[in-house]
Amino acid sequence: MEQPSSSTCQRPIEARWLSSPTPKSMQNEFLLIGETPDSSWSTSVCQALASLGPTDMLPEREAIERSAHHNYQMIIIDAGAVADLAAVIIKLRQTSPIVPLVVATASPTWQTAKEVLMTGANDCIRKSVDPVKLSAMFQEILSRPR
Repeated sequence: MEQPSSSTCQRPIEARWLSSPTPKSMQNEFLLIGETPDSSWSTSVCQALASLGPTDMLPEREAIERSAHHNYQMIIIDAGAVADLAAVIIKLRQTSPIVPLVVATASPTWQTAKEVLMTGANDCIRKSVDPVKLSAMFQEILSRPR
């Protein structure tokens, strides 16, 4: 079985809806916990965050280790890419207590939302492949007081 590799989302070709890139010194950095960097959802997340800063995409174990030593502005968890969602949220809360944690799932239920929110996530969202919609959701989450 092939080992999943880590990747950094590449800045997409500038689209009309994206603002101009911010200087490197002012950029935020984001972490996407997932397994498939070439999926349409992962690509949409990277496009949604491109105007705000770079996004690292890492598998679960590497992401937890990296979050302990890196200052991310937001961590997005692909619920389908982790074995034990509650355990991942708890570990991330231990290493990154104030960073917004967003869980994205293809079919959220109120039970899933309740579980992830009670465990320590800030938000539970439905996966979307619309970068504009994702960008609006992420910007709203980032604007909340911590």
